[in-house]
Amino acid sequence: MTRTSKPCRRARRIDLTSASALSAVATSPTTPSLAWAPMPTVAPPWPSLRPRSRPSPRSVPCQPMTPPSTGPGRKVSDRKPFSANMESRWFNDNIRERWRMDDLRGVTESLLAERPELEPEFRALLAVDADGPWTFDDVPLDSGTFGEVVSRGLVEEAAEGYRLADRAAIQAAIEDEAADADPDRSADPENRVAKVTDRLRAVRPSIDRRAGLALVVALACLVAIRAGFGFGSVFRNGDVVLTSNDPYAYWRHVEVLRLESVGLFDLGSLPPAIAESDVLFVVVLWWSASLLGVETATVLAWYPVVAAVVGGILLYLLAVELTADRRVGIASVLFLAITPTHAVRTSLGFGDHDGFDLLWLLSITLALVVLAQQRRDGRTNWGAATALGVSIAAQTMAWRGAPILLAPLGLSAAAIVVDDVRAGRSPLRASTGLLAGFGLGGLLTVAAHVLLGWLPLFRAVAPALLCLGAAMLVGLADVASRFGWSTRRFVLAEGVLGGVGLAAVLVVPPLAGPLSGFVRYFETTGTRNIAETASMFSAEHGSIAAPIFLFGLLFFLAIPVLGWLTFRTYRDSEPGWLVIVVYGWYFLGFAVVQLRFTVVLAPFVALLSGLSFVHATAWLDLARPIPLFEPPGTHPRRGIEIPEPRTAALVVVLFVLVGGLCFVQAPLSVQELRIEDSTYETGTWLEEYTAAENLTYPEDTVLAVWDRVRVYNYFSTSRWEPGRYSRDYSRMLASQDPTGWYQRLHTNTGLIVLSAPNVNAPSGTVEAALARPLDATPSLTTSHYRLVTLRPGDRIAIYRLVEGYRITGTGPAESTLPIRASVTVGDRSFPYRHTATTNESGHYALTVPYEGQYRVGNRTIRCSESGCVAAG
Repeated sequence: MTRTSKPCRRARRIDLTSASALSAVATSPTTPSLAWAPMPTVAPPWPSLRPRSRPSPRSVPCQPMTPPSTGPGRKVSDRKPFSANMESRWFNDNIRERWRMDDLRGVTESLLAERPELEPEFRALLAVDADGPWTFDDVPLDSGTFGEVVSRGLVEEAAEGYRLADRAAIQAAIEDEAADADPDRSADPENRVAKVTDRLRAVRPSIDRRAGLALVVALACLVAIRAGFGFGSVFRNGDVVLTSNDPYAYWRHVEVLRLESVGLFDLGSLPPAIAESDVLFVVVLWWSASLLGVETATVLAWYPVVAAVVGGILLYLLAVELTADRRVGIASVLFLAITPTHAVRTSLGFGDHDGFDLLWLLSITLALVVLAQQRRDGRTNWGAATALGVSIAAQTMAWRGAPILLAPLGLSAAAIVVDDVRAGRSPLRASTGLLAGFGLGGLLTVAAHVLLGWLPLFRAVAPALLCLGAAMLVGLADVASRFGWSTRRFVLAEGVLGGVGLAAVLVVPPLAGPLSGFVRYFETTGTRNIAETASMFSAEHGSIAAPIFLFGLLFFLAIPVLGWLTFRTYRDSEPGWLVIVVYGWYFLGFAVVQLRFTVVLAPFVALLSGLSFVHATAWLDLARPIPLFEPPGTHPRRGIEIPEPRTAALVVVLFVLVGGLCFVQAPLSVQELRIEDSTYETGTWLEEYTAAENLTYPEDTVLAVWDRVRVYNYFSTSRWEPGRYSRDYSRMLASQDPTGWYQRLHTNTGLIVLSAPNVNAPSGTVEAALARPLDATPSLTTSHYRLVTLRPGDRIAIYRLVEGYRITGTGPAESTLPIRASVTVGDRSFPYRHTATTNESGHYALTVPYEGQYRVGNRTIRCSESGCVAAG
């Protein structure tokens, strides 16, 4: 590569602290305009005050410098008084800055001329240096090259590593070198591609190796808690035993799609029960099981752990985006790993929709924060806008309750627009990316509804309505900005607009119906026997101590920080943190109402706890402070340093003090969800029995207590969805009409599992009759309920609904005849006791469920598949 000389290029460094040097420069023929004033001996004011922005050396040729009081068209005699000290300070600052930049630029160009292969390494070095101080391990230079770069003054030692001495000078030298190499280089397509490749390589994100290792450790802790403590209870004897009850509903949905041989891309032919429910979640499970070639239950068992890992990564990115501090990201992931409520609902085997919902919730939050952070400098990250739109659509299609999770998105948009008005920003320009994301989300959901038949109407149009509302708010904010409205006046106008929008929704029947259903659902809070629908502060969950069992001490660490951030975002314009404030308070309110929403509150509790923890370590002089509330890009992202052993030990002790209770509670909570041995053994018995008897629907379908009914049907391999009929179980047990309930149930049920019956059940009820084999003096009765197995130790009895055998005969009119028999079930014998009542003519008829010989009055009757006949 041939080097060409540059005009005004300095070949040596000049000591600007020397008065003789300054005089020499002032009288030099290359700088005639500097001879206009004497140069007193004044020490330069180090460090010099660099200008905030500096034109590129290539765009501004070297020119004689003009003092600030003179300029083109002005005489020296016209200038204002300018003291010698001021003149010397100005001269020293500007000469030093230009001379230093030219000198470093020349050194860089000289090094590149000697070793042109270093250009890509210099570009990578610029990219790494953009993130702040770095170490030798962070840059792609060998020790020899690195030593040469340091010896030439291009790299300076900083407090926390190394920094480039002058990024602008080095960048200018690299670009100048590329341009001087070949004036026609850009005309060559191959060189154009190479240039683009070099630029992409230069701007690739830097990776802090220590932060990466710390993140891996935090994620490993997350996996260990979720998978390590429940592995043996999920994978038993070759069976996959999912935890809790709801995951079995999704197993059934996926099995229906696989057994009916629906094409993987035939998405418009899904059954309505799937297409109008948690359709995207079911489709992703279906695709995963089909493409991996594994059982549906295996995918459901492992998916929550995978979702937790991805969610942890998203939380890390969110924390670093907000704080520019990787330590906060690592601490947040660690706290999320040990949060009991999150550990439970993302544990191995808990294949419910929660983990999938959290992925999209965190994706939406991250994209929204990125867009909010960039409002202050007028930029728009179109990648974040696209991610926002896709995540909104995915969130809507993932869960039938998705509008609850989308509502804080609209509230955040409203709060951000208010912040724009208060800060004097143009809401219309700043909200371009936000509205684009909302619009994309609305377009995708409406397209899925129209083209594939997915989602009921109210869910399909929810993102579109959200986009419309946001657009109206932005338009109103633009009007407020143009006409100089006060913030209070705009907030009032915004409230009126929101009220009008809500009223408009209420008069549209397809939208008003689901909204009223939503209200009715929350009116039942605490009235149903379902743990997750109770309030977080309900008495059965510990009242005011309940957060300890759900979040440990993290709840009490995070909520004060949330309050402080609320005050800070009210006082100053912090649009990124404003999103966290809105989401935090919103989900805290829902968690207070129903326990199930604590899982979506968990990531925000972890984030705020991580922020609080790192701040506490800085306050205790164990770590450096957090660069909070600085404009994006003004502070490099801080990495992870290895502290001294004593400092590290103190940080660990502090972490144990804060999270120690979580370390105990999280594994215990995961264990509580496991399917107990009695239920598993009953399930395996049902599996063997239905296979041996070759039972099909409805004879293989089980009715049981609601929180185990899906487990039993999973083992009996029934394709029936029993959830909607599980409420019949308690009503049947309380009834005094066993025959009537048989007539009601036998068309869709074949087996009944009675577990832990009430020992004081009222006499004459179905529960009392079915529980007799479990009494101290066991016996059998009823007509259509045949006992097929008994587990007295677990207080479980399984009955099969049968048509039975019809016994008829005559006796004394209007009298009661006793019926006696001895029935063998398994290896045990039970007395069967029943009665037959004759009518006015002395006839009687009754049904018995077992084959065998019965004694009716003074007659002996034998019942078999061919009927009941009198025994010889």
